[in-house]
Amino acid sequence: MLRTGLIAKKLGMTRLFMEDGRQVPVTVLALENLQVVAQRTVEKDGYVAVQLGAGAAKAKRTSQAMRGHFAAAKVEPKRKVAEFRVAPENMINVGETHDREPLFRRSICGRVRHIHR
Repeated sequence: MLRTGLIAKKLGMTRLFMEDGRQVPVTVLALENLQVVAQRTVEKDGYVAVQLGAGAAKAKRTSQAMRGHFAAAKVEPKRKVAEFRVAPENMINVGETHDREPLFRRSICGRVRHIHR
């Protein structure tokens, strides 16, 4: 089973207080203009993946090749780009945006794959 990842900015740590009195440590993450930049398919690339971009980058600080890549996807230039393998049935459409208020992640669940500042 393949799962996708996300690109998030770590805002800090805190704890949640449960009704039974337990305290659960959590990491607070923010998704900054997370958008699908490209899809990789078996027919074209030999594997299945989605390429995600996050944050905002100035066009003048982005290489011409990457500007063309973002223009083909019809998305604004991104500061961070990462690719995640996914199952074919879990593909996300190019250009879809995923923005949320700060996201809490239990600290004992492992690490986030990509964090940018």
